[in-house]
Amino acid sequence: MGLSDRHVPKQTLTIRVLEDLKQQYPLNPNEKRGGGKKQLSKLEEVEDNQETISIEATELKELTQDEIANNIVSLAKKLNTSEIWKDKQIVEILKGAEKELIALGHMVLTPSDKVLTSN
Repeated sequence: MGLSDRHVPKQTLTIRVLEDLKQQYPLNPNEKRGGGKKQLSKLEEVEDNQETISIEATELKELTQDEIANNIVSLAKKLNTSEIWKDKQIVEILKGAEKELIALGHMVLTPSDKVLTSN
C-alpha cells in the first residue's frame, strides 16, 4: 500500500512521536547510507497531485515570568466570561488550574501598595 493509498493524519511531531516511530521502524544495519546521485536514480517518480506531508518544527524556549503573565492576561481577555461559565467542558478545563487561578485572582485584587516588589 503506497502513501497515496492511505490517509496520513497531520500531527505535530513531538519527541514522544519520534521515539515511537523509531521503535516501529528501526534502522536496518545492512543498509548503506549515502551514495550521492546514484540514490536519486532509485527514487520513484510520483504524480504532482499526490497528498503531501508537512512537518513543522518548533523550538521551545523557556518563558520568563513576565512573558507568562503577559500571555495569561492576553488569553484571559480573549475569553468570553459572560458565556463560558455556562459551558461545563470549559469550566472543567479551568478547574484544572483552580488553585493557581484563585491565587492569581487574589493577587490582582490586592492593592498595589501592599504588593511586595523585587526591585
